[in-house]
Amino acid sequence: MKMYDIARTGSRLLLDARAEIGHCEEQLSLRIAAACRAVLAARGANVVMLSGPSGAGKTTTAQLLCRELERCGVPALALSMDDYFIGHSQGPLPVDEQGCVDLESPERLDIPLVRRDIGRLLRGLPIDAPRFDFTLQERAPKTHRLHPHAQGIVLFEGIHALNPDVAGPACTGLYADTDSGFAAPDGSVLPPDRLRLLRRISRDRIFRGREPEHTLRMFASVSRGERLYITPHRHRALACIDTAMAYELGLYRTLVLPYLPDGGEHAALCAELRWFLQKAVPVQPCDVPRDSLLREFIGNEGL
Repeated sequence: MKMYDIARTGSRLLLDARAEIGHCEEQLSLRIAAACRAVLAARGANVVMLSGPSGAGKTTTAQLLCRELERCGVPALALSMDDYFIGHSQGPLPVDEQGCVDLESPERLDIPLVRRDIGRLLRGLPIDAPRFDFTLQERAPKTHRLHPHAQGIVLFEGIHALNPDVAGPACTGLYADTDSGFAAPDGSVLPPDRLRLLRRISRDRIFRGREPEHTLRMFASVSRGERLYITPHRHRALACIDTAMAYELGLYRTLVLPYLPDGGEHAALCAELRWFLQKAVPVQPCDVPRDSLLREFIGNEGL
């Protein structure tokens, strides 16, 4: 696991915040380019699966990969597996050990439709891709026609994209994750899953109007889903993309720290997050590039 030194990053941010942020963004661009080279070197199909846990930034990673592939002269487009969710009215939905809806289970997907559309894309045929309305938790009545380019690549992204029971036994592709930890001056480490949690807290508050308590309440279930359904298929990836950036903690010090609850059932977890965030030098949203992957979690804040 790569480690970012919170104090060292803070010193560089204090010296020249925009230069340090630009350096971090450039490093991610290099990792994206390396993943594209791996895809092109091993290219045997026109469908590439992109998996990774919640909060890894798969949606924007897919867009960045498409942009890089286009730069290399390969037409590319992205497709989200989230649109293949089964609507609540179509149930029954899978449940976990407590009898609650298992939001992370691959059985939430319309797997026959996923397999059918992947098969058509592999043969270069068009599909009528579904749309899922997350407000209603139902599949939208209208589909959209997707025509793959004969010499192009379709990036199919979702948490179960590398699961052979979902995408088929021949599926291969890429894996996005936050593979870096953050080291404090006393040697303690904030692990990658906490960074993804901070991303989700920021995203849920800004995009979905949810208080941090809601996201914290889901943390155990999300972690369980990663362990059971997502991480076991990581080895199938051609390459893994680390989407973490050294300056992120400073950004969440600005956007998340003021909203963390002081007590309650998640007091210990919040205390851990608060301790690390307070060690980071604050980063203002206006300093984050408009096309940064982190905009997936902070939206247009500061623009």
